Amino acid sequence: IGRVNWSSDGQRILYVATDQSGDTLLTRDLKGGLPTVVFAPSQMKRVNDVRWLTGGRLIYSMTEKGSINVCNLWELRLDQHTGKLIGRPRQLTHWSRFCVDSLSATSDGKKLVFAKRAGRIVSYLGQLADGGAQLQAVRHFPATESSDGAADWKGDSKAIVLVSDRGGDFGVYLQPLDQNVAEPLVTQGYGGNPRITPDEKWLLYRAKTPLPAFAAPDQAAAFMRMPVGGGAAEQVLTSTAAAMISCARAPSQLCAIAEPRGDHKEVVVSVLD
Repeated sequence: IGRVNWSSDGQRILYVATDQSGDTLLTRDLKGGLPTVVFAPSQMKRVNDVRWLTGGRLIYSMTEKGSINVCNLWELRLDQHTGKLIGRPRQLTHWSRFCVDSLSATSDGKKLVFAKRAGRIVSYLGQLADGGAQLQAVRHFPATESSDGAADWKGDSKAIVLVSDRGGDFGVYLQPLDQNVAEPLVTQGYGGNPRITPDEKWLLYRAKTPLPAFAAPDQAAAFMRMPVGGGAAEQVLTSTAAAMISCARAPSQLCAIAEPRGDHKEVVVSVLD
């Protein structure tokens, strides 16, 4: 049991109970009786923090669908005597690129204090010198405010494959080293692990798994391929969200997939055609 909040009249509490099914947000009368469910475990997977204010207002921070680091504040009303919902939830904010939690309110319920947390991936580019013993001319690349993670190189070393949220959600982009504009490759349905095949004809990647954003390691996941020059994506195989694909450099034609077994005691590496 955790995250306890009191109703403004002090006769009811709001709390989180955890069991094998996950977290459940409940209210309970201090004099006894059955608890009332506010959020079931399936809903609580996206709820970060809650605060019960005066007048029965419940303010909570909820992660946006398909995201892991974008949250907004929502409001609903609870009957302070029964704990039951009144009306429908209402979104209060429309922020992007950060999350809020650690909610606290003034005693009159008119001001809210919270912690804002934001994270982004920053990649750097440098030149190897002295036979590879030194890294020189290091710079932030690409010079953007979005999250940009270098995932792979093209074989000619003139462009890198980026995982970026510059489009609002994470996708895959091809960024030439001598240009400021990146070419979008996968902007919908991207889940992770982008790799270019040794012949540089295909981009392999894991498709997005259903919510919650943090998939269980043994959850089924589709691995896709699409032409690097653009075109429709197609499924290559089905594995798990914990599987990882890696590809060698030309002249090798080898790609491989590492798949953890369900007992978590071994990883099986298989060659991909």
